[in-house]
Amino acid sequence: MLVRHLTLIMGISVCAAESGCTPGPGSSDPAKTSAGNAAGSRITDLRISPATRRLYGANEWVSAELRPSPDGRYISMTDWSTGNLALRDLTTHSMIALTHKASFPDDFAETSLISPDGKSIAYGWYAEANRKFDLRVMSLAAPDSGKSRVVYAGTPQGFTMPQSWTPDSRNIIAIMQIGDGTTGIALIPASGGEPKRIRSFDWRYPDDLSLSPDGRWLAYDFPSEENSGMRDVFVISLNGEGERAISSEKGDDFVVGWTRDGSRLLYGSERSGARAVWAMPMSNGRSTGSPVLVRSDMWRMFPLGITRAGNVFYGVHTGTRDSFVAPMDPVTGRVTSAPKAMNAPVTISPFSLAWSPDSKHLAQVILRGHRPGVYGPSDILIRSVEQDDERRLTPRLSRITGLSWLPDGSALIVRGANMKGRYGIYSVDLKTAKMRVIAESPKNWLGRLFALEPAGRNAYFVEVDTLGGSYITRLDLQTGAMQRIHAFPAPKFMVAMAVSPDGRHLMLAVRGGEYDRGIIAQLPVTGGTLKEIYRFNKSEAPVNGTGFAWSREGRELLFGVVQASDTAYAKIDVRVLSISDGTVRPLGIPPGKIAMVRVSRDGRRIAYNVNDMVSELWMMDEPVFDSSVAGKDRGH
Repeated sequence: MLVRHLTLIMGISVCAAESGCTPGPGSSDPAKTSAGNAAGSRITDLRISPATRRLYGANEWVSAELRPSPDGRYISMTDWSTGNLALRDLTTHSMIALTHKASFPDDFAETSLISPDGKSIAYGWYAEANRKFDLRVMSLAAPDSGKSRVVYAGTPQGFTMPQSWTPDSRNIIAIMQIGDGTTGIALIPASGGEPKRIRSFDWRYPDDLSLSPDGRWLAYDFPSEENSGMRDVFVISLNGEGERAISSEKGDDFVVGWTRDGSRLLYGSERSGARAVWAMPMSNGRSTGSPVLVRSDMWRMFPLGITRAGNVFYGVHTGTRDSFVAPMDPVTGRVTSAPKAMNAPVTISPFSLAWSPDSKHLAQVILRGHRPGVYGPSDILIRSVEQDDERRLTPRLSRITGLSWLPDGSALIVRGANMKGRYGIYSVDLKTAKMRVIAESPKNWLGRLFALEPAGRNAYFVEVDTLGGSYITRLDLQTGAMQRIHAFPAPKFMVAMAVSPDGRHLMLAVRGGEYDRGIIAQLPVTGGTLKEIYRFNKSEAPVNGTGFAWSREGRELLFGVVQASDTAYAKIDVRVLSISDGTVRPLGIPPGKIAMVRVSRDGRRIAYNVNDMVSELWMMDEPVFDSSVAGKDRGH
């Protein structure tokens, strides 16, 4: 059955559209927004605007690692329910598993790409045992269909992501990161052998690689300025020579792909307001004119690849990712009016939010660049909740995973990874943005469930061992000294943690083992015996990511609950636990995909993030160019 399905990949065209999808500018395209078109009121510079259509909706996550097969019938992807490599047939909407050995999250496939001849698929494979990403190639053609081989063994702490094949299907072009955190572009033989480095970079990484149809010129986007998320589009030859930017204008641009004849390079840009696709005329690796607007109303699109018929596959993020603030009565601890959206950038991290000690500002992590992902190079955005002003800090970190505000207001405690990918906990001065290392470790996610004590001298975080158990560790923020104070052997594990306002106790949410669906318990900061305060019933459980927050001067604890049947965490309910008598009441904010609940220090405001972002798979028809507009200056 596998051979019969996979040998169809060569030469079969994609179904024009899913039933119910309507093409063209007048469709239900989410790209039609009130923000207007990226180039004023016009949609395109072409005689006919390329039609767009949705191939499938938001029931399944569409990630930036998806790629269409050359004929457009299949999407290669990771089945994140198992971690295995898979194909989705866009005609039948069935899933075809290609691997059967994943044990997500320990082992999984990621970033895959079918060869131009349809006979092979290249993919990354992560193994937690050696913490390596290998590049593998699987045969899709009889008689070797389903057989896989390692063509490049990755380095610990690094990764190898296939991005393009050469036209003859003999070589793979990949983004590589090695153990010291530096990145590059390499040409890797599909039969195995030493990679040829095309271009080397520092900790910043290239993205959206696309090889010209003649196999000579590679386009990619890259943040040319170290402290900026804005990316520019570059073209370089496969021998590493002749690199140049295709435009002198600065903006957040990204590669969409080459047209079938290689005469134009399609790229995305937000320079004029909203996202649009443009075509730059090209010859011999150089731009030969001004860009032409292909289509302006592309909203939150991110590129996935172009088929050999010239159709552009892309994802569209829809839904909400925002921060909400509501007033609270500090005496009763009740929300007094409906929460209001702060209209945060769609690229905020849903898992980071911190109040300033004066309760007037919120600090958030915001991802650099055009993709609203969760991880990646990021900055800190500090926003006023009373006035329309904000400030952006750019610490020298390759990733930020969370933050807390010191009680004296002088600095933020930030968790993340340095320029070489080493994880740590850092202090970032709010006046100078200078960074001080508090602690670093080769382990990922140092600082999980980080909780700062009110005095700001110590913090507590959770470490996870190789057997699945967890430890609570005290961290001295001045010296970096660490001390384990309590252990939870598997199958018990931590879900949330906070320090009491008097600094004497930790409040913990723990699941598994004799704690079943979970308990909320109190533990002295010196260690000792747990005191159970609340036990979850069989139909619900505490939520990882919502966290704990204190109200009414530490007399009540806010926490998130999800129903046991809600595996998608679609409706998280925030509840309030009385520490004195163990009673629970609803907080009164709308349930949803809520993360990072935080109460201001004065108890007068609550803030939280909503991460209801979903994504869809879309296709734009091949643009039809006319000589009368090619290369004509359209004021871009």
